[in-house]
This record gives sequence, structure tokens and C-alpha cells, in this order.
Amino acid sequence: MKIEMKRIYTTIVCCFMVAIFLQGQKRIELNNQTPGWMSSLLTYPQQQEVEEIKVTGYINQIDINFLKDLTSLSLKSIDIYDADIVKYNNYPANTLKDKFFEREPNAKFINKFVLPKNIENVETNAFHLIYVDTLVVGFENIKTKMPMTSGYIKNLILLEGVKNITASLLWSDWGQPKITLISQIPNSVEEVTVVSFDPNLMKKGFNIPSNIINFGTKTVSPLKSYRSPVNNIVLNQGKIELPETCKILNLSTWFKIVADTLVLPRGLEYIEASFDVKYIICESEVPPTIKTYTSGTIICPKGCVDTYRKVFNSSSIQIEEKSVLIESLCLSKESLELYEGERYMLLTEILPTDATNTKLSWSSTNRNVVSVDQSGLLSAISAGRCMVIAMSTDGSNISAICDVTVNEYSGIGNLEFDAVVKVYPIGLDLIINGPIAGCDIQVYSIDGRLVGGYKAIDTEIKLALPGEGMYIVKINNKTYKVIV
Repeated sequence: MKIEMKRIYTTIVCCFMVAIFLQGQKRIELNNQTPGWMSSLLTYPQQQEVEEIKVTGYINQIDINFLKDLTSLSLKSIDIYDADIVKYNNYPANTLKDKFFEREPNAKFINKFVLPKNIENVETNAFHLIYVDTLVVGFENIKTKMPMTSGYIKNLILLEGVKNITASLLWSDWGQPKITLISQIPNSVEEVTVVSFDPNLMKKGFNIPSNIINFGTKTVSPLKSYRSPVNNIVLNQGKIELPETCKILNLSTWFKIVADTLVLPRGLEYIEASFDVKYIICESEVPPTIKTYTSGTIICPKGCVDTYRKVFNSSSIQIEEKSVLIESLCLSKESLELYEGERYMLLTEILPTDATNTKLSWSSTNRNVVSVDQSGLLSAISAGRCMVIAMSTDGSNISAICDVTVNEYSGIGNLEFDAVVKVYPIGLDLIINGPIAGCDIQVYSIDGRLVGGYKAIDTEIKLALPGEGMYIVKINNKTYKVIV
């Protein structure tokens, strides 16, 4: 019984090892350092059974033909992304030569074909009779059209590394096959010209690469379709900001940009599309060409309203000056200690200095401890701790916080809190305002020395103090304490 169990166990293990071995034959990686000798790196059983192959190193026309022959057996996926094509006879280096992977008509589809990243030249008929479900391209310049005969390439993936696209990639014209782009347009793409991109054939939706310079030209659009623009909304967001690098974006009037706000960078020269945009914000002092924009509001840089009105002379287009938003806000104190009944004016520094709206909204997290008016004047009510917050009101959502601690009254003088008379420092100046006309005012240092005596003749006075420290202010029969 034990011997029989041992035989069964051995048989199971052997089958498992064979399964692993066979599985290993289906996915193979080759580092081919001798061009033309790839076939010698695979045994005959491997050549019969391999389904996926990745090749690095160097290959030539002989190796390419060898891979093509394997597709008539079991090979379904080829990855030569990291392989360099070297010169062989009349086959040039790093080139997809005419009919470089030509196969018999109606040959089996290859599931995936990843082309080399170092391709420098693609000849006109390079994709002649190539049967690929998904073609993966990552070389810098795409200058050759994809096959125009039905049934060759179903899907296309563009990798980062592609920079210039000057050939037709997706076809949606009548009578032409359709290739679906199942990746986004890579952010590395800088130039797209004379190309047919149909958003209906872009599985992940249309996108504008972050490094784009020209998408089309001022005369030729890279987008073509015979469908109604109503069904071809290429962008639909609340706010769309074109990349700083962008000079031309020509989507033609067949395709819509739908947004609440569209931001055009300083270097943009030309944009064309079917617009459903409320606001177009232009960063440039020189008005760009915004073709076919017929209704809405263009917001231009400060001082450029007249220039823009001369260019966009239409009663249905409003020109407004761009607001300069607050970028930073600092308070004169990040933390502060006060005594009950004391007041303190928080000063602010706002940048940029030409911000359009510098009005701030002031608030206290506990008004029973500290109250604050809308000028930034703090009034210490009772002992405790809270935060005083200054917030921009121009939509920039910039804020600054002061951590305030209020201590109990220390017993100096007969200090009283008066909600009418305001006593507070601004720098080394003491500000007193309220119904004080005719009142006698004395200011003492903390050691009891008289700093100065005054007779108020108005509702506000400003007194210069000799330095920082604590001062006692007497107004008629009431006493106030101020920390400078």
C-alpha cells in the first residue's frame, strides 16, 4: 500500500514538473547578442510551443523572418521593444522596412506586437499584410500611416516616448477599417499634424498631452469625422487648462470643448473647436486667434481690455479684465498672549501687492474668548485659547491663523473692558478711537512712569510709544492695558 501511494505521489509530482516545464516553453525571454542567430537560442520543441516571446539585444532581417515563421506555429505575442534592429545586406538599421513583417493573406492574428523603441525610420508599406490584434508603438517619430486595408490592425497602444505624429492612425472614413486607440495619447507627444483622430475610436477618451506644442496647424486639423459634432464632445470638464507649451490646438468645428472655464496659456497662438464654454481666460497680453468662438466671456490680463475688444469686436462676446488673486497672506503674529479686556490689531501682508481684491474675512474659533472685527482688531473677552482666522474673499481660498491665549486679569490698575472705546497698538503707535473728544488721556509704562498726557480733540488719536512693552492707558476714570 505504501509503495502504491509512493508511485501515485511520484506520478503527480512528475506531471506537475512537466506542466511547469511546458508552461516555461510558452513564455520565453531571449537576450540575442549575435544578430541572425536567434534561432539557435531555441530548441526545436520550444520553437513549436512558444506563445509569447520577448527579445532584447540585437536583431537583423534574418531574426525578423524567424519570428514571422514562428507565428505560423504557436507564437501569438512578440515584444522587441528593447531590441535594436541592425543593418543586414540592404536592410538598414533601426528601420521598419517595406513589408518588414509581411505574411500570407488571411494569416492568423498575432495577439500583441511591441515594436522597438529605437526605430528611426518607417517606410511607406512597413505594415503591409501585418495581422495584429494590438500593435504597441513607442518610437519617437510616427510618420507612416497604419494599414488602410481591412482587417490588419484592430487596436493601437501608444507608449511614452512618442513625440511626433505626422501620419494617420485611426480611420473612420467611409469604406476604411477602424483602428481603436486603447491607450491615451502619451504626454510625451509634442507635435500632431495631418492625422485622423476620432474620439469615437479612442477607448480611454480624447486627451491633450501635457507637453503638446502643436495639435494640428492653423490650416489643417488633425481631427476628421463625418459625424455630427453633437455626438463628438472631446472634452467635458468644469475647468480645462491647456499646457503651457501649447501654441496651436486645432480640433476643427466637428469636435466640441465643453467647460465652464477654458484657460489659454501665454504662448497660445491659435485655437479652433466647437465651443460650449462660458469663460475663456487668456494669459497673453497679445490676443490669440480663437476661431469660431461666438458667444461668452473672454477674460484678459490687466490693462489689455481695449486691445482685446479690437480683436473680438462682437456684442455677444464680453471682454473683462482678469482679477489678480491673492497668492500669500501673512499675519504680524502667529501666536499672541493677551489679558482680559485687552485689544490688539493684527496686521497683514498680502502678496502680490497688486492683488485685485484684498478684503479679508476675519473670524474667531471661540468668540467667548476673543472677538475680532473685520479690520483685524482683537478684543480679549475671557481667559482661554482660540484661533483667529483671516481668509481671502477673492476666491483664492488663502488663509492665515493666529493662535491667541487670553490670560486672567493680573490686577494692574482698575482695568475695564469698554466695547465702545478701542485702544490698540499698530507697530509702535497707540491708536485710541471712540467717543473720546474732550477726554484726558494718560499713558504709563508698566513701572508707573508717565509716558505722556494728552487732551483728545477728536474721535481718534495716534500716539507714538517709546518702545515695545506693556503700557497702562487711562481715559478719564477708565484704565486699559496694551501690549506692544
